[in-house]
This record gives sequence, structure tokens and C-alpha cells, in this order.
Amino acid sequence: MARPQYAPALSVALTLLLAAACSSGDATPGEPSRERVLAPIESVEVIVAESLPPQYFVQVTSGLPNGCAALDEVTTERDGETVRIEVWNSMPVSDEAIACTMIYGFVEHNVALGSDFTSQQRYTIEVNDVTESFVAQ
Repeated sequence: MARPQYAPALSVALTLLLAAACSSGDATPGEPSRERVLAPIESVEVIVAESLPPQYFVQVTSGLPNGCAALDEVTTERDGETVRIEVWNSMPVSDEAIACTMIYGFVEHNVALGSDFTSQQRYTIEVNDVTESFVAQ
């Protein structure tokens, strides 16, 4: 049986298509590209565990604005008397037309701060756009 003359060109085209699909980053073919965005913060509460020395935690409730949003990462950084916590969501890139359910969800996070706090000293907790303060025990 004779092989068609376009077979080598078709083989090259399929190889190039496969290579392009495999090098498209972390997005799975057919899935939208995603970006990190700061999560909306619903509540922030400092909790002190009854221990010696006292252990400090921040209970954060963050929002998932729609069915396409997913928790991405929670980071913590301390600079003297200020603790900065960032809560990040992963969302489809905003310029892509994606249908998402309009169900607002919540995620609770318990962030351990440790026990390295000076008694009677005021500390500030910044979680995205929400600021709280507390006096160490």
C-alpha cells in the first residue's frame, strides 16, 4: 500500500502541536489561566492559648468571591510589633470569559504566631486590608 505524500508534513505538524501544548506552563489545556489576588477578609481575631508562656494565634476568616476562587496561600511576616499576614486566592485571569457560580464561600485559617511577645506591649496585626491590635499578656 502506497503511503500518501502528506504523511511526513502531518507528522511534523502533530509533533509541533504536541510540543506547544506541553510547554504552555501550569495551565491544563482547556482550563483558564489563573492569577493570585488578595482575598477579602471577613474577620480577624487574636486568640491567646492558656499556656506558659502564652501562645498567640490569629483566627482569620477570608472570602472566596465565587465558585472559581480557591485558597492559594497564607503568608506571615513579623517586623517588631507588627505582624503582617497575607491571604491569597487563586482566580481565573479576569480578561478571560469564564462562567463561575456566584456562591460566596468562606475559609477559616488559624495562624500560629508563637510566644515571642513582651507582656503589656501593644502589637498590630495586619491581614490584607484589615488591622487589629492586642496587648500581650
